[in-house]
Amino acid sequence: MSKGFTIPTKSLPMKPLVKIPPERLLQNLKDIIQSLVPLVDINKFLLSKDPLSNELKKLVESGCEEAHSFLENLNSLCCAKCQNNNIKIRLSCGHLLCESCAKQLTIGRSIDCSNQSYPVCSICEKEMTESEFNTLFKNEDMQKFLEMENEHMKDMLNQNGILKCRLCNKDKSKYFDTSCYHLCMDCVANRIRSRIPTNNTCPICSCEYEDINELINKEIVCENCLNVGYFIGDYMRAIDGEKYFLCSTCLYYTQNQGICQKTNKRITKKEKLEISDFLFGACEGCGKEVYRGYMKLAKCCTGVAFCIDCANTPQVCKKCMVEIEYHN
Repeated sequence: MSKGFTIPTKSLPMKPLVKIPPERLLQNLKDIIQSLVPLVDINKFLLSKDPLSNELKKLVESGCEEAHSFLENLNSLCCAKCQNNNIKIRLSCGHLLCESCAKQLTIGRSIDCSNQSYPVCSICEKEMTESEFNTLFKNEDMQKFLEMENEHMKDMLNQNGILKCRLCNKDKSKYFDTSCYHLCMDCVANRIRSRIPTNNTCPICSCEYEDINELINKEIVCENCLNVGYFIGDYMRAIDGEKYFLCSTCLYYTQNQGICQKTNKRITKKEKLEISDFLFGACEGCGKEVYRGYMKLAKCCTGVAFCIDCANTPQVCKKCMVEIEYHN
């Protein structure tokens, strides 16, 4: 006869384990769904609509009425514009749009006075949020939005005569036709003159200027002396509310005499300082204030420039301590 034995255990549950009936588990699941439904971000759900709908269908098959109601509610959603059921997004204004209608949005009116423009709802014209914009325009769709935005800004410039520059934040009327309309001519020109490679792209949309040679070869007639110069290389600028383009020589006399060479009107002290800062810079070698057109920019460090006399002798950059090579 075999002897009795005891099977050892290491630990026992602190509380007795009680089997929960399937009905109770289902009720717990219903309660959870009911609590979560008001918190669901419909746009996040729409991004993964098919796999999540399949999971909801499984719950429906198990008898979960809440999952059934939730699924029915989602399937009943339709585009506020065309009634299509293939919903792409719900905007903060509450309007639902399908993928097709979401791609036909227009740009908001605030584009001329804000640092970032967003499309507006095609139903109520409320501007969409940054989150909604990012949901709609992924990387592959961004080019489409930029084209739409650029066309809108061009139309606004033609209609109003001015557009707010996104860099200097001033109302400007002069823009290059060969680049986007985020930066005015002056700001684009200043970036290109700096010779920094990354400045050959727009800092707002990161688009590379289509034809940099067309920009640097843009010729302008000075409206005072009638001499023709390169807008960028010859340091030309529009003054008097951008009504008149002046060459660097006429700008110099305007700043020196305090009187616009074209209109004979006095200019303000602020305008004199702006022209002075635009035309002259300090040489890193001798410290003299020199016309920027006579200066040579170092390749090694941003903003390091020398007058022609100093550049003709070997120079060591004070920032990086290497012998300086210059841009042409």
